[in-house]
Parts: sequence; structure tokens; C-alpha cells
Amino acid sequence: MRIHPIWQLWYNLLREKLVKLNLFDTQSSDSNIVRREILTTRLFLILLAVSAIILTLYTSLSVQISNGFVSSPTHVVYRNLDEKYPDTLKCPCEKISIPYKTFVQTVPLMHQVCSSPFVSQSWIVFTFNINNSRLWSMDVRTQLSTIWQLISALCQSATNTITHVLNEFVESSLISLTILSENLLKAKTQAALDLVRQKASSALIRPLTLINRIAQTNLFMTALSTNYITFLWYQFELKKLAVSFIETYYILKGSTNNCICLYNESCPIAGNVFFYDPWDTYGVFDMNTIIANQTLPGLVFDCTPLQTTLGSTLECFYNQSCLDILLMTYQNTINISILDKALPSRFTPASTIDILINELFIEQILNETNYNSYYSQCAPVYCSYTYSHRFDWIYVATTLIAFLGGLNVTLRLITPYLIGLILFLKQKKYKQNKSNNNERLPIQVHLKILCQKVQMSIMNFNLFDNHSRDPFEIKRDRIATRVFILLFVIAINVLIINTSISVQTITNTIQNPSQMQYEKLLERYSTTLKCPCNIISIPHKEFIQITPIYHQLCESDFIQSWWYNSLSVKGADYIPGNFVFFAASYFRTLAMFCEIADLTIVDAIRRFSSIMFVNAQVISHNLFDSKTKDIIDTFINSTRAEFANSLSLINEVVHANQYISGMLTNGGPAIVNVSSYITSVENPYRIVWFNQIGLKTNNQTCSCGIDPECDRGLLGINVFRTIPGISDLRIRGAAYFGFLAKLCKLSQTTIKNAIDQFLETSFISSQIMPQSQFNIQMNETTSQFETNTLVQFSHVLQLTRDVIDKNTFISTHLLNWHWSVNSIDLYQTIPAEAIMLNNECSCGVRSDCSESGGIYTSFSNIKNFTMPGINVSCSVVETLMQSTFECLYNQTCIDEFQHYATTVPIVISNATNVTAMKSMLSSRFSSHIAIRDIVGALFIEKLQINFSYSAFYQRCTPAYCSYTL
Repeated sequence: MRIHPIWQLWYNLLREKLVKLNLFDTQSSDSNIVRREILTTRLFLILLAVSAIILTLYTSLSVQISNGFVSSPTHVVYRNLDEKYPDTLKCPCEKISIPYKTFVQTVPLMHQVCSSPFVSQSWIVFTFNINNSRLWSMDVRTQLSTIWQLISALCQSATNTITHVLNEFVESSLISLTILSENLLKAKTQAALDLVRQKASSALIRPLTLINRIAQTNLFMTALSTNYITFLWYQFELKKLAVSFIETYYILKGSTNNCICLYNESCPIAGNVFFYDPWDTYGVFDMNTIIANQTLPGLVFDCTPLQTTLGSTLECFYNQSCLDILLMTYQNTINISILDKALPSRFTPASTIDILINELFIEQILNETNYNSYYSQCAPVYCSYTYSHRFDWIYVATTLIAFLGGLNVTLRLITPYLIGLILFLKQKKYKQNKSNNNERLPIQVHLKILCQKVQMSIMNFNLFDNHSRDPFEIKRDRIATRVFILLFVIAINVLIINTSISVQTITNTIQNPSQMQYEKLLERYSTTLKCPCNIISIPHKEFIQITPIYHQLCESDFIQSWWYNSLSVKGADYIPGNFVFFAASYFRTLAMFCEIADLTIVDAIRRFSSIMFVNAQVISHNLFDSKTKDIIDTFINSTRAEFANSLSLINEVVHANQYISGMLTNGGPAIVNVSSYITSVENPYRIVWFNQIGLKTNNQTCSCGIDPECDRGLLGINVFRTIPGISDLRIRGAAYFGFLAKLCKLSQTTIKNAIDQFLETSFISSQIMPQSQFNIQMNETTSQFETNTLVQFSHVLQLTRDVIDKNTFISTHLLNWHWSVNSIDLYQTIPAEAIMLNNECSCGVRSDCSESGGIYTSFSNIKNFTMPGINVSCSVVETLMQSTFECLYNQTCIDEFQHYATTVPIVISNATNVTAMKSMLSSRFSSHIAIRDIVGALFIEKLQINFSYSAFYQRCTPAYCSYTL
């Protein structure tokens, strides 16, 4: 072929070039030197090729870890990165604290019962309008109206509670250094909502439990004769009528054991309906002889309406047949539909009301988490990520090029010496083989020769050799080499001296240090060490464990039921002030406080454990101990204050309303024939209440009707509580204003505790902010604090009012229920009747009935003076809540009131020198605003809040400031 000679020619040329290739050509004419240079070239090329092959294989097969960086990524870019690098992607947020309200919307869905017709006022009135005197006290219809009044009130309270905590939730912030993925964001939001639900449940259940237990231990008497019956009998020895209260005894069907509400916390009986009139059993109800005509599924009977409600279910109200049976027992009719079983619910019809209340009647909290809004709020500054890979040819090429550059220089330096060494060894071996008998030169000669060679090498050393044979150029290159070396040595010495003298700031970074490493670094570099946390918000439960140790009383026999039940006095006449008569209740109350304390602390610990500890840097052990101690002290103080505030508020409401205790520790009953004073009266005999228990301490009289803090001594005080009418302010005015004074004091304590707790919380910000933004954020924070404080106080007060009123506890003021007798038998049971005000509003179905108060002529309904703003209601508390301060701003009104109070029988002996409030003073409350609204605002005219931007800046102490031009 013609091509063959051409290829042969090229091959020969290439071979000749390679054979003669000399990369180390010194332009020498010496053939030995040229040969050595050619050998050096060949060794250099072999070493370079082998190194390149090894490096190529290594870089191709090894796993490479690469870092990626994207500045200001868009949502689409972030999503793509998150899909590709979910484990290593980190995108720091511009804002580490993002309010939930900017990306979360929540809507609570309540159980259908809360919007059903069964919680309407028409159904409550319908079920109330039945003649209780013709019903057994354990007939379920006796308590049916109060059951639905309680469910209605609890539904409203649950709705208000969950609405408030959800508002509080959306005003709070999600704290995170880096952006969260969409799935993780939704999971964290749902977890936060679960905590919100638990918090809301605690906010309702804790005071509800406390109210229930206080009522039980104080043995308050219900108007429905469920725990006590009122018994009228004739005292033949004294020849007068007497009134007694007898505790009820229940003997369950199929049993001979008594269940007494006085000694037992609960006596549940199936919800029975009886179609025949009761007979007097003198407080003993034997279900073996009192046979029910019908048992309604799900309904139970218990000692108080609240216990009845909590233990019942809604089964009957899901069943049309059951509801029809119930409705046919009423004389009137009502059109009402059953609850819808077809509606989806996480509760069953057999779920007790107690279960529903614990879950706040919530079916579901719908939440819509808008990830786009969250992303725009986070606004990642950048995204960084790492990934592993092989066969990155760009990396291989760049590594090879970078490596070959250095390798080329290195091989060019060492290859000639390697060839020289090889030839030297070869020549040495040749000489040894040629003559082993040659005389050796003395060592002095060798040293002299070596020194001459070194001297010659130094003299001939030339860094700038250009292979010229011109002696002048060679000399110039050698002088330049010597000057270069001299200047280089001087520069090195100057650099060494400068670096030795100057102070260098070196920043070292240790990735993922252990605790031991951190503590060692802290010892050496305590002032400059900074260790940012990967997670800046950590739940308290991760590093704090709290175990309460209670007083030994709470583990003693003194709070056991067998102990305090053994102290119950039966069949003896009550002697006021004798500890024996209320010893059982005393120890039962101690047991209640131990139980409530445990429930309160366990719940507080659970809530505390979910609170986040926020810190951007790791802190020292000592600082950590100090901070956790402060946190725990704040937790203990706030828990104590919260419990004390709730207990005080409930206690003040109970004391103001003066509910009758079955132990008669706050007064006693008597029967009066009012026909002697009032003509044309339908029921001539009335049971009135004497506040006959008074105590004396340090020669000062203390009445239990006025001051709850009576402690020892004995004094008899007799005060009529029903003559004249309930709207005469002289009879209960002291109770109204006494409760008002207590509320003022409670509000001051509440706001002080709230402020102390608020000042212990942390203000979180990742960086310093402008003063205008600081002012806006602080105004929002303090506004939320004020709202939360007011709502929490109002919530406990409203819940207490609702639960206490709906339990039908009879007040010694006889404002809500009373007893009246038309005819007298030697022995008879007297049912209580709900007070009906002049406007035909019954306190049995509404606690907010009211009529104007004033001064009445003794034993008549003739009003001599109407006090503007005072609206007498079904209790002392409700009277105050619905009244205004209208008259108290008017000196003429006050003087006129005192004139009639001291002149119209029954008279107040002396007028009081009292000055009206100043109407000219600036106030956000008008004189016509209801007192409940002023109480709801904790009587606060204005909350003076001062915050300092300079103090915030000093505490922030910015580490650095950066800006972009």
C-alpha cells in the first residue's frame, strides 16, 4: 500500500525524536553529558507518566465531598435543593423568630352539642318547668335543666378558652436558625397546636376541679335535695317549729350499703324516671324499694349537678325513642331534634361529658399552614450543602493539571540526581570489579577533594543559567545569583523577626466539639470562645427534670378517707365552734388540698417541660446552672401565684355568696310566720337565715357573714336575711361592697404577679433592630401580656360564677333559692323554690336576672328609694357584676341613700361620712359601665409600660455589623 511507507516514515521520525529527546539539554558537546541528559529525560517521562496514571485512577475512583452554595435562593431553587440534598442542606433564615400568624390559620371545630338546641335557653326553661315537689330527688328530671345549663356554660367556656389560646398561639413565634422543610414545618406546627390544646384543657380543667372539690369539702347544700333535705318539725318541749338539714342516704339497687354524700365524694345512680309521687323517707332512699319506671341510657344521678353532668353521656339525646320517653313526662311540649349520629366525630355517644370537657368539646383544630408565606418570612440568606460523587472529570483534570505542575518541577530537580546516583552506583560497581587491590586514598585527601568540589559548586552556582557560553554573561548570572540569595536571606530574616514581634489573631474552628473539648477550650479561651448551637430552642424536658417532694401530711393517714370518715358525728346536736363537729370536713379539706396541689404541680411541670430554652451559643456550666436556677425559681413562683390567685378568687366568690354548708358553720335556719307582718301573703311561713356564727379575736367581733378569716372565739349575732325583700340594700349592702373590696385587692395581687412573671421572660432577636421596629415589637408584646393577664383572670372568675350558680347551691342571702311553707305538719320535707324577680325572671334558669335595688319599707314591697346603678341579682357576686358605680359618683345620691337607710324601718343606726368618687378625674370607664367590665380589666385605668432601647442595645452587644455597598 501507498500509505505504509508514509506511516513508516512518520514512525521512524517519531522514534528518532524520542530517542534523541533531551529535556535537560545544557548545550554541552560532551557526549557523556548528552547521554546522561537523554537518560534523565527518559526517566523523567517514565516517572511523570506513571504518576499521572496513578493520580488519574485515584481521583477518578475516590469519593469526593463537594460543597455547594447558593446566595438568596428562591423558593423553587430551595425546593429543588431540598429534593436533591435533604440531609445536608442548610439555609439560615434572615429572621429566626417568625410569628405563626404570618403563615398559619386555625379554626376549632366544636362538638355538635355546643351548637345544638339542647343548650338553648328555651330547652333549659322547658326542662326546669316541672314540679320538683312531686319528684323523687334522684329522678333525673330534677337535675336535667341544671345539666344543660352546665353543659351550655362549659361549652361557652371551652370555646372562649380555645379561642384565646389559639389567638395567643398565632401571636407567638416559631424559632429556628435555618429554614424548615414543608413537611417538618407542618409537623412542628401540629405539635405546637397539640401543646396549645393541652394548655387550653389545663386552663379549664384546673379551676373546674378546684371549684368542684371546694364545693364538696365545704358540703354546700343544693336546692334540689340531692345531698341534703330540708326538714320541718315541731319541738314539743319548746312548743315551736324547727328546721333541720338531713344528709341524704342512698342504698343502691342490689346492695345494703349506704352511700352518703356527706362522706362519699360521689354516689352515682342510673338516670331513672319515676311516674309516681314520692313519699317521705326522711332522707333515706332505698333503690331496692323505690322502683324506677324507666331508666334513661347514659344519664346518671349524683350528689351535685356538676357531678351528675360529668358522669352522664349524651346517649339518650342521640336516640329519638329515649328522648320521646323523656318528653312525654312533661305537661308542656317542645319541638326539638336529637343529635345527629351521622356527623363525623372522634367521640362516641357513650363518651361521658367529663371526657368531652377534658377535650374542650373539640372535634378538630383545622390549621392551614402556608409554606410560601413562611418562606418569604424566613427569606434564606443563602443555602449551603454537601454531596459525594465519583468520576468528576473536571475535578480529575484540574487536580491532574495542578499536580503535574508541581510534579514537573520536582521531577526536574530530582531526576538528574537519580540518574547520577544510578550511574555512580553502576560505575562504582564497575571499578570494584576492575580492581579490588587499588590503594585507597587517605581520608584527608577525600575531604580536601570534597571541599574543593563544594567550593567549586558554590562558585559556579547559577540560578539564571541561560546556557550561554559567553564568559561575561556567565559571570553576570553568577553575581545575580549571589545577590538574589543574599536578598532572599535578608527578607526571610526580616519576615521572621516581624512575625515574631507582631501580635497575630488566629481564629480556629473545631467542627462538632464534644463537651470535654468545649470545657478545655473554655478554660484556655474563656473570653473569646464562641460555639454557636445548631438548635437554638431546646425544650426544658431535654435537660431539666423536676420531681416534687410533698409535705409529709400528703402521705400520712390523716388524709385517708377511712380516717376522716371515722370522725363523722352522727345523731348529736350541733354545737357551734366545737371542732368535733367539723373535724371530718377539716381533714377532708386537707386531703383535697393535697390532691389539688398534686394535680396543679403535675400539670405545671408538664407545661413547663414543653417550654423552649432559647440560646444561640453554648454557655458555660456555671452560667447554665445560674440560668436554670432562675428558670426553675420563676416556674415555682409562677405556679404558686397562679394556684393562689385561682384559689383566692374562687374562695372570695364562694364567701361573698355565702352558700349554706351542711355543717351549719356559717349560720342556721329558723321559720317565721310572715303573715304577722305582711297581709295577703300566699305562703305565710318562711324559712329565714340567721348569721348566728360569729367569732371574737383580740376583743374584736368577726362575723363569718362579712369576714372569711374568723379563727377562734364565739359570739352570737342574729340578722334577718329575708325580711324585708331581697332588693333592700341595707340587708346585703355590706356583702356587695365587701366583695368589691376583695376584688380590688385580688386584682392588684394578680397584676403584680403577672408583671413579675412577665419581666422574667426573654426577648428573642437574632440581631439588633432599629428603634422604630423595637418599639413596634415591644408594644405588641406588652399588649399581648396585658390581654393574656386579663383573659386568664376573667376566665377563672366567669367559670367560677357559672359552675357555682348552675350547681344550685343555696345562698344564706336567699337571693337564688328559698323555702316557703303554706301549711304546717308535725314532720315534713320542704323543697326549695327558685327566686322569681318582679320581672318574672327565674333564678332557677338564669343567674343574671336582676331588678333595681334601693330602700324598702319594712316587711313590704313598697320602694322608698331607688339607688341608680345597683341591680340586685341572684347572688351577691352577680349583683355586683351587673351593677354600675353611677350613684357612687354623685354625692347627692349617696346622701339620699343614707337618709332613707337611717329613717325607713328597719333602720341603720348611724349614717357614714363617705365622699363620692371624683367624676372630674380622667377615666376610661364611664359611670354607666357595668362593674363586670371594670373587673374584667382588673380595675386598671392604664398600664404604665416603659422600655429602653439603649438598655436593649447594651444587653444585645452586637458582635459585628456588616453592610453591602
